[in-house]
Amino acid sequence: TVPGHEQVIAKLEAARLPFFAPEPVSLEDVYDDIAQIAARLGVASRGAELVAELRREIPEQAPARAEGAPRLLVEWWPKPVIVPCRLSWVHDLIERAGGENPFGSRSLKSTPITDDEARLAAPDAVIMSWCGVRLEKYRPEIVYRRPAWQEIPALTARRVFAVPEAFLGRPGPRLLDGFRALRRIVQSIERFSASSI
Repeated sequence: TVPGHEQVIAKLEAARLPFFAPEPVSLEDVYDDIAQIAARLGVASRGAELVAELRREIPEQAPARAEGAPRLLVEWWPKPVIVPCRLSWVHDLIERAGGENPFGSRSLKSTPITDDEARLAAPDAVIMSWCGVRLEKYRPEIVYRRPAWQEIPALTARRVFAVPEAFLGRPGPRLLDGFRALRRIVQSIERFSASSI
């Protein structure tokens, strides 16, 4: 849950008002929640259609590739840098887009990382998806100016991207837009790699 939401839930419980507070972790959890919410609203068939559409557009598995997947570091926050880990629908989206989450081995939802950890991760792209910040306020120069990150492949190749938090950080239908953005980033890295061989 988002910090502070537990107070809202406590008030709803105290008032004995019915509520549904899903807390999805994986992409499959998101699909299940969409179906449950639609059913509770009396539009179960629309929920099923929406989940079917998402399943059609977002593959179950990563596309086949000859070499290692591009490493995509999604950045929830710039200071400290906070990234998604394995227990995250974003981890699932990165993999299904053909990328690799450099912090996907950690059994956490998200975690702050140090400069040393970022250097060791050596991401091929950094994706700013800053929580609670409007897209026009994202500032790639903040990433490019980090002294300790200067040798990271994403920075040397000038691959810092902005994807709205509404497309990656909110568990709903707009995750499809986030998946498409991640897929475009992966494809651009793959095209560059192929052209430089």
